[in-house]
Amino acid sequence: MKNFKAYFSIFLISLVSSTVFFACSNDDNQQQQIISSSKKESINKTTNKSALVQTVCNVNGPTLVNTNTPITYTYTNDSGTPANITWVANPANLITINGSGSTITATFAPNFVSGSITATGYNGTALICASKLNITKQVPTCCTPVLSASYICRGSGSGSAGGAVDISIPTGCNIDWSSISKIDVSLSSGTRFTATYPSSLYNQSQGTLTAPYNINSNKIRLPFINPECAPDVACTATFYFNNGCPTVTATVVTLGPLETSE
Repeated sequence: MKNFKAYFSIFLISLVSSTVFFACSNDDNQQQQIISSSKKESINKTTNKSALVQTVCNVNGPTLVNTNTPITYTYTNDSGTPANITWVANPANLITINGSGSTITATFAPNFVSGSITATGYNGTALICASKLNITKQVPTCCTPVLSASYICRGSGSGSAGGAVDISIPTGCNIDWSSISKIDVSLSSGTRFTATYPSSLYNQSQGTLTAPYNINSNKIRLPFINPECAPDVACTATFYFNNGCPTVTATVVTLGPLETSE
């Protein structure tokens, strides 16, 4: 009986010791989990803080563009000077990039509508950084170029029965000469151009003008002659655009010393 009591006492002591040990172990595990959780939270805070201090880079240039006109774009990186800069155009078949380094020129095809230019700078003293600039084609304000003409007749057979047609772009019109791909011109019967540029137009009653145009004082002047000394001369011009504007036709008739098309 005494032995049983002794064994029972030893068993109780062992049981209590085990319970205390496991309790302490659980406390240690919980404490380790708390420490580990704290470390993770600290790391996350540090990572988030680093993310806030990321380098900043930009592609700078127009976001609304006209087609067939070279436009300059530059890349900047706040962290330093990159040794290499890669430029990517999208869509690549409608945007042509010329040059390299931090400054390039981009030319947009006539059928370009929208896209982007991305530049990535890396190595050198700069952190790697990419920036994308979204670009949209500027909707043109279409208008019709103006025809004006002067004509004088000093008598049949004098050889001085002639004049000239002027083609100009009206003030406030959002097109330029590079927006006009070609101009078809024609004169009324019996009248012929004496213009030598282009040479194919000389002594003809009709023909086609293509860029680059012979422009003086922002006008294209086309002299003409009418040997029959007609009472009036008519000139018609049809304009074809490469910027999305529709084809238009204008006509001028010389009913006096000077007439202007509407």
